[in-house]
Amino acid sequence: MNTYLNKSQFSDPAALNLGNAAPFYTQVRGFGSISEQFNLQKNVRLGEKYKFQLRADFLNAFNRPQWGGINTNVTNPAFGQITSVSGNRQIQLGARFDF
Repeated sequence: MNTYLNKSQFSDPAALNLGNAAPFYTQVRGFGSISEQFNLQKNVRLGEKYKFQLRADFLNAFNRPQWGGINTNVTNPAFGQITSVSGNRQIQLGARFDF
């Protein structure tokens, strides 16, 4: 399995001991998120009174994954692994007629 943290560098301290990790190492920084959104629209005038609009919205247009948190429980067999992923491309179409 692919792991994000090196398992050999971490261990569970003995009972009634605090361990030697600095306080800011108790939480591991997660991943950032990258998501591009854009839209396309076309407006068409039909005479002087009427207007038609066709629109498409693209959310997470390049379908980039959003990785979940890193398992930081030392006693868990999945320690150091990322076990979830989310985020998918969404496309929304719309039309509007003004009169």
